[in-house]
Amino acid sequence: MDYAAKLTEIQAQGLYRQLQTVAGPQEARIQLGGREVINFCSNNYLGLATDPQLAEAATKAILNYGWGSGSAALIAGMMSPHQELQQALADFFSVEAALLFNSGYHANIGAIPALADPAGAIFSDSLNHASIIDGCRLARCPVHIYEHGNTDQLESLLKQHSYTGQCWVLSESIFSMDGDIAPLAVLGTLAQQYNCGLYLDEAHAVGFYGPEGRGVWEAQGGTAPELFVRIGTLGKAFGSYGAFALGSRTLMDYLINHARSFIYTTALPPAVAAASAAAVRMIQQEPQRRIQLQKNLGLFEEYTERCVSSPIIPWLVPGNTAVLAADRKLLDAGFYAHAIRSPTVKVGTERLRITLSAMHTEEQIAGLAKALKEL
Repeated sequence: MDYAAKLTEIQAQGLYRQLQTVAGPQEARIQLGGREVINFCSNNYLGLATDPQLAEAATKAILNYGWGSGSAALIAGMMSPHQELQQALADFFSVEAALLFNSGYHANIGAIPALADPAGAIFSDSLNHASIIDGCRLARCPVHIYEHGNTDQLESLLKQHSYTGQCWVLSESIFSMDGDIAPLAVLGTLAQQYNCGLYLDEAHAVGFYGPEGRGVWEAQGGTAPELFVRIGTLGKAFGSYGAFALGSRTLMDYLINHARSFIYTTALPPAVAAASAAAVRMIQQEPQRRIQLQKNLGLFEEYTERCVSSPIIPWLVPGNTAVLAADRKLLDAGFYAHAIRSPTVKVGTERLRITLSAMHTEEQIAGLAKALKEL
């Protein structure tokens, strides 16, 4: 393959991506290209990524355990900080067990193929994250895609197809690019009715959504089917790195022995686990962070006159050239809201992916709204 020619073709189509170095961050301000801008595209929803308490927990762990884990978890990489974090997550989410993965991507490409039954099938929302899609590709079973959020079509597919093995319904709770919320209660009911397991990715919900920050399922979900797995990330609202699966002890033990992305990789550094455990405690002890984030969502609605359901706000600017121009105009105005282009999203739905955090001030939100209206 002529990679240089392919790159030229990508550049001509306006699809070229170049790495940008970000320095900082301090509060919601970052240094980008030698200038200070307000960051409106980070998933650091509660501002924990730069909180001194996480840094202190990590530092103590480094002094006690060193930096690297040195091994896969099943060999010699599982240390006290990892075990303490898993227990803290299980307690926080009121489940029997939690299992750490090195990232949300690791979790989905490991857990989905492990749980999939060759004699069964997967029923997946069309806008599920790339990691879920790749997990489905690795699963050795049929995969049926239903239109985004269309539970009537999902039920029709469940009626049409009969399998002798275990089937699973897969969905995000808050979708990573559109920011909308899945009809979880209906998904739970359908999974129960058709004897399916429910696999729910709450990466963009755990830590801040709901009265206690336990995600959309805790706030809006119905009755869970017997087989129920939730995936969460530590790299967003928790301000750290890594991910976790939640469920019954049997299912978590099964994943320990079958999820290849867990078995065959070096465990997270113990300092990362210690920082994550500190974040779990802080989320429980500092509800004002969630309250401030909800207040900021209300301010954005007030200043832009548009309804939002989560901190992820897609501001559609169709066309790669147009959305890149909008990105640059916002940067000129002092705001960083990254352009998301096709093929990451469908042609014609290119957008600025705006994310709000508890760190943003009313003045910053008002300034962004003004700049958006001037695009």
